[in-house]
Amino acid sequence: MPRGLRLRKRVQRAREKVIPWKKARKDAIKLYRKLGNFAKVARLGGTSRQWVHKWWTEFVEAGKSYSALEDSSSRPHTIHRKRDDYVHEILDAKAKFPHFGAIKLKRVTNIPLSHTTIHKVLQEHDLVNQRETKWRTFERFERPTPNYLWQMDITQIPLPEDEIGFVCTILDDHSRFVIASKVFREELTTACVMSMLRPAIKQFGKPKQILTDRGAQFGTTSEDASLFTLALYWMNIHHIQASPRRPRTIGKIERWHRSLKEEWCDMHEQPADHQALRVLLSRWVEHYNSERPHCALDYRTPAEAFLAGLMTEENVHRLVNEVP
Repeated sequence: MPRGLRLRKRVQRAREKVIPWKKARKDAIKLYRKLGNFAKVARLGGTSRQWVHKWWTEFVEAGKSYSALEDSSSRPHTIHRKRDDYVHEILDAKAKFPHFGAIKLKRVTNIPLSHTTIHKVLQEHDLVNQRETKWRTFERFERPTPNYLWQMDITQIPLPEDEIGFVCTILDDHSRFVIASKVFREELTTACVMSMLRPAIKQFGKPKQILTDRGAQFGTTSEDASLFTLALYWMNIHHIQASPRRPRTIGKIERWHRSLKEEWCDMHEQPADHQALRVLLSRWVEHYNSERPHCALDYRTPAEAFLAGLMTEENVHRLVNEVP
C-alpha cells in the first residue's frame, strides 16, 4: 500500500479513536523524511500542514525519538482552586479593611481570584454598600511630578471633655503621598504652620508651589500678601490660594482628612487625649502611605508613586541642588 494512502487511513482511524495518534504521526514523519515537503505530506494524509510541522518539530526537539509522538495528557498544568477555598480569607480581609472594595482587597491580600469574583463573594454576604451615585463633571488637575505642588489644610478631631485636636497635613499633589501630618492642641497660627513646613522641606525637598484655602493661617482679608505668602516668597515657593467657597480646589487633601475620620478614627476608640491622637494619626499615615492601595494611582500606594516619580533625572537634580 502506498505510504500516502496508508497515512490517510491512519489519520482517519485516529480521528475515530480506533488507533492511537502515535501511529499516524509516525507515518507522517517517515513520509516527510522521504518527501521533504510539509504541504505534500499534509495533502496525502488528509490533515493540515501546521499539524505535520508541529509533529516534526516535536520529533526533532526530542532528539528524533518517536516517543515524542505519544499522546500528551489533556490535564491542565495549573489547577485553579475553587472560589469557596478563599471565602473565609476574603471575609477576614474585609473585616480588617471594611472600607476597601474588591480591587483593593485583591491588591493587599494577593488572593488568586479576579476582583469580579471577590466582589460577588462580598455581595453574597451583604458586604457591598450599594450607594446611589450622582455623577458630576469636575475639572481635575494633577502636577506631572512629585514635589511640584503640595496641598495643605487643617481639620478638627473631637476629643473627650470638649477638647479638640487640630490636625494639619501636607500632601503631595502628584502622588497623594502624605509629606507630614501633625496634631496641635490649639488653633493654628502662621508660625505653627511654618514650624511644620520647614522640617518637611528639609526631609523631602522644596516644592515649586503650595496650594491652600483662605484660612487665617494662610491668607489675609486685605489685599496685602499674608505672612505665609511672604514666607514662601522668600523660600522661592509660589503660594496658590483656592477661590472662596471652592473646597474642591483642594479636594485631594479634603478627601484625605475625610478618609482619616471615616476609615481610621471611626474604626478605633476615641483617643483619650492629644497624645493618643498623635499615635493614632501616625499609624494612619504609615498605613495610608505604605499599605493602602489608591485607585487614582492605578492601585499603587502613595509611597510607590512618590518614589517612582522622584527617580527622574530632573527631580534628582532638584533634590541635590534645592534642599536647604
